[in-house]
Amino acid sequence: MFRPKRFKEQNSRGVAVLEVSMAMPFMLMTLFATVEFGRAFIIRQTLANAAGEAARVGSEASCPRPTESEVIAAATTMLEDAGLDASAASITVANAGGEPGTDVTVTIGYDVEFAVLSKLVSMFSAAGGVELSAHVEAENE
Repeated sequence: MFRPKRFKEQNSRGVAVLEVSMAMPFMLMTLFATVEFGRAFIIRQTLANAAGEAARVGSEASCPRPTESEVIAAATTMLEDAGLDASAASITVANAGGEPGTDVTVTIGYDVEFAVLSKLVSMFSAAGGVELSAHVEAENE
């Protein structure tokens, strides 16, 4: 039997709405995951830059030699300039202002909480985020 074309188009529109409604949660989850992991990557790069700058300050050949508090202040300044909460970061410094030829070591840890995907991430870790860290060694001059 012959069916009008109009009936066939209405059926296909309903199927398209159903397909989009089934695929939309996965597409949105992919979008949010991309944004949040991109944000985590930027924070990780900021930590590496701050640790590198702090290690540079700690390894400078100056008189008097740099102290641990000066190295931590350099890292804190870099983190604050990037818009991160420096009080939430754990900064450890070893051998700041040591003898020439030895290494100064700076390690910065920072907890990143995911805004949208925290429930999904909490299935794989104890918290709704991850701890990012950067470790830099520089030779004392």
